[in-house]
Amino acid sequence: MSEKGLLAKKEAQLKLEALRKHGRYKKDIIEDAKAKAEKEDLSKAVREVVYKGRVMLAIEKYKKGQASLGKAAELAGLSVGQMITLLAEYGVPSNLETEDYLQGLENLRKVW
Repeated sequence: MSEKGLLAKKEAQLKLEALRKHGRYKKDIIEDAKAKAEKEDLSKAVREVVYKGRVMLAIEKYKKGQASLGKAAELAGLSVGQMITLLAEYGVPSNLETEDYLQGLENLRKVW
């Protein structure tokens, strides 16, 4: 490291030590950590609201017959199995007809 770099490093260390002695360093770190946590909490909350909104929209579209089970699951960002479970949790009756069920079984036989 050059003499200039060493001098800058030493100066930074002295400033840091001065901040520590006066208690500002700790306070700044705590404030920065709190600010970061608040931003992360806000970001997490926004993501949660968006997710729940997508799920509610998917449920409503499925209930009104505007979306199939597969489309509703896709809209909600869930697997079909997860969507079936979620619909049951919300007390939404299945729109599946016997023919849909039999077609699903036939498709499964073709794949396996």
